[in-house]
Amino acid sequence: MRKIIASVFLIACGITYGQFHESELFPMHIGYCSKLENSNCMLEIQVIKKIIYEEKELYQISETIIKGIKKISSGIYYLHENKIGDIEKFCRLDSLINKANKSFDWYKKNVKVGESWITYSDSYFNNNSFHKYKITLISKLDTVTIGKKLFKKCYKYFIDDLSEKDTEYYDWIVPGLGLVKRTFISDLSNSFERVF
Repeated sequence: MRKIIASVFLIACGITYGQFHESELFPMHIGYCSKLENSNCMLEIQVIKKIIYEEKELYQISETIIKGIKKISSGIYYLHENKIGDIEKFCRLDSLINKANKSFDWYKKNVKVGESWITYSDSYFNNNSFHKYKITLISKLDTVTIGKKLFKKCYKYFIDDLSEKDTEYYDWIVPGLGLVKRTFISDLSNSFERVF
């Protein structure tokens, strides 16, 4: 019965089994949309389109903050799932073509808990600024409760923007579902949780 309900939901959302795989750390298919909210606003993460770049499938991701009727773009970037299932991030693709032509590791799942890596991306709050980040895999088995839903085996990452003071946050990722929670350290009330 659950498979039938899930199939009806996926078909109603325009998703077919050929487009979506539960093993994906971050679901990448055109039309995927995740909405997370806190008491002040909503964060909408949406897969806009797929492009082929340097023989890689890249998915354009849009992050938008919605407060009432006002929408503010907080970033457009590209994600790619590499052969081992880690998520690589491409930012400002047009400028990267002219510069480094490089992707940056973002969400790694094939590392040991506690392992950190240095990476680069646009600033979380300022897309015109390119920043250095330190990301640490905190857990592969974290449990998070959102409303009445309990998620086990979540990947929990600590993301520290080394280029800005007080821009550190935790991301909880559920494989096959994507980002379900984001909490900023400087303001614990600024915690976004997935809307179901």
